[in-house]
Amino acid sequence: MRRTPTEESDLHFPCPLRGATVWLTGAPASGKTTLARGLRDRLRAAGEPVLWLDSDDLWPRVAPTDRAPAPDARARFYDLLTHLVTRSAEGSVTTIISATSARRADRDAVRARVPRFLEVLVVCDPHELRRRDPKGLYAGFDAGTVRNLPGVDVPFEDPADPAVVVDTTGRDAEAVVAELLAHLIDRG
Repeated sequence: MRRTPTEESDLHFPCPLRGATVWLTGAPASGKTTLARGLRDRLRAAGEPVLWLDSDDLWPRVAPTDRAPAPDARARFYDLLTHLVTRSAEGSVTTIISATSARRADRDAVRARVPRFLEVLVVCDPHELRRRDPKGLYAGFDAGTVRNLPGVDVPFEDPADPAVVVDTTGRDAEAVVAELLAHLIDRG
């Protein structure tokens, strides 16, 4: 049974994001996972079907010991992710992806295969990225134990034309999620 959206959900039925693919991309530790979780929770609270694909969740199943994989492993991973997203879009499920996806071509491959693709660039001050560092990637890079870190020793290619750009530097996650959802609904 579909729940009626609450005032705080900001959603009106039919949901303008139903069947869309929302890809949150940005440097490691920029807040992609936190924002994706918040979006998922808000959409589900409004009764919307949502699939959330998070690279932090998927990578250990694809490459269990590789904290910062080489480019060929990343290419295989994003090919798999493209396949999963394409199948989800066919089922009219809103799909949220939170993945660094440093290569624009990886994100563009999904854009070419799904009808409604909303790319979100999550930005954050570099000092804040290193301060957050939840997986220890920046510390590992500094110690010489991590290589192939997007935005550090592997280029990060910003989206050519993102649907939304959000800056998480020093901001409350719930406020950013609400702002992001409003922008996505406008663009959706």
